Amino acid sequence: MFKTPTLKFLAFIVSLFVCNWNSFGQPVDSKQRIDSIKWKVVEYLVDQNVLETHEELEDYEKRFSIIELLDKNVLGYKSNGIYKIWVHTSHTKQYLMIKSYAECKILDPDDLGVTLSNITNFLVKQSTKNELVLEYIQEILRVYKINSSRHPAKLH
Repeated sequence: MFKTPTLKFLAFIVSLFVCNWNSFGQPVDSKQRIDSIKWKVVEYLVDQNVLETHEELEDYEKRFSIIELLDKNVLGYKSNGIYKIWVHTSHTKQYLMIKSYAECKILDPDDLGVTLSNITNFLVKQSTKNELVLEYIQEILRVYKINSSRHPAKLH
């Protein structure tokens, strides 16, 4: 098909690019579902006094992130998952969210027992392998430690 080594190499590079581009995956959630979950997160963050009240979702979207805890995908690429939520300001607390299709539950990692209980129950219902459960628990503990270290030392 291609006569010169340069053209063969170029065709190889293009095919690698196309294959890798497709491996990023397609969103599994509609924009409406994603926006609905984002609004729930916004309401929670406003209730926690870490976001100010605005009128439009677009006013919020650049102020916080929702990223899957292990694979670091943004919201919308997995039907079910555990996500980390944080506001883009320094020393801001991180939160966790369990997403199951269109439903979500936001958790405060400072309440570690409740958080671990909710997340392990979710992972068991998903028939998650033990190695993956352990990875999630390690990441949850990392978020807990980050949150704990963001506060100045308290005097007793």
